[in-house]
Amino acid sequence: TSYKNIGTVYLEQEKYEEAENYLLRALEKYKETGNPYFLSNVYNDLAVIYSKKNEYETAVDYLNKSVSILKKYGSKEDVAIALNVSAEVYKNFKEYNLSNKYLDTCIAIADEIKFGLMLQRSYKTYSENLIALKKYEKAINYLKKSYEVKDSLLSEKFNNKLAEFEAKYKTAQKEKEIIKLKDRELLEEAYKNLLLTGIISLTIIFGLIIFRIQTKRKKDSEIQRQKALIRLKETELIKAKLKQKEAEEKKLKDEIEFKTKQLTAHALNMMQKNKLLKELGESITEQSKKSNPETRKELNKIKRQLENGLNADKDWDLFKKYFEQINESFFDKLKSLNPKLTSNDYKLSALCKLNMSLKETASVLNISPDSVKNARYRLKKKLRLKEDESLSDFIRNL
Repeated sequence: TSYKNIGTVYLEQEKYEEAENYLLRALEKYKETGNPYFLSNVYNDLAVIYSKKNEYETAVDYLNKSVSILKKYGSKEDVAIALNVSAEVYKNFKEYNLSNKYLDTCIAIADEIKFGLMLQRSYKTYSENLIALKKYEKAINYLKKSYEVKDSLLSEKFNNKLAEFEAKYKTAQKEKEIIKLKDRELLEEAYKNLLLTGIISLTIIFGLIIFRIQTKRKKDSEIQRQKALIRLKETELIKAKLKQKEAEEKKLKDEIEFKTKQLTAHALNMMQKNKLLKELGESITEQSKKSNPETRKELNKIKRQLENGLNADKDWDLFKKYFEQINESFFDKLKSLNPKLTSNDYKLSALCKLNMSLKETASVLNISPDSVKNARYRLKKKLRLKEDESLSDFIRNL
């Protein structure tokens, strides 16, 4: 257990080599004792370490061992924890859909047993996975669920605090009653000795009684004041967090909508410009046929300038800038799949990501729809997709 605790501390400090060393020692000892709960705990930590070190098979092997043990011996709470660790490991390997499958099961169990902390953590991880998959709307829904559970946990904490103060108040009340009983005993004793102690002693006793009662009243009043102050602070804190959460969500949504509008507007401008330049080129060609050689020469010169405008890269550079603001690392992912992709391949992929039709893509790229079909076919081969796999679905999910 000491080895396990030291390894866990190193893991939290992200010192993975030291953590691995101590956890493997703990694993050896736990195998000797045969305690399934501690074994599964070590397997989970080792799986996280190997996911950080990008050792996929080793990490998955330890995950499977942990889940197998807990399904047989562990409680539902233990199984939920193991499933959450599995989701974290697959998230580290960027297998976000598989991570979410584990989270689905984890969330179902956590909801069933009212395991609030694990439920909140699972919703948050689910949201992060959806952001990585560019599914922002669903990500926001899961993030809201995470905050709702978190707020519920805060409310539960506040109620526990309130119950603690109520218990203290009841204790104070009981103490007050005990003091009253003692005071009565003092009164009775004083009454018995009234003739002996005289009027002065009686006055002193009554004075002490009054002072003690006033002290207790002040104490009770202070307890009530502190209780009300804590309740007010807790309420203000919850309201502030809610406002901050709403502001952050609105800002994220507004930024995505604005950048999407910029990108769509720029793509439409490119289409309209190319269409206009094409029509002008065709008009010049027709006019050139009817003109004398000298005029035809000037018209051909203008036509070449128009063609240069159709092939200009400035529009593409601006389009690429807007596109990467919304689809971060998209081109890097394409390059990792095939470093030999051409600039036209990147352009075609970006337009496919925007779900543009053949006709719209052809207009932006200044080629025919048949050429777009051929280019898509070649891109599909470069990305090593199977015949029955959809290029459009693959690009949109990238």
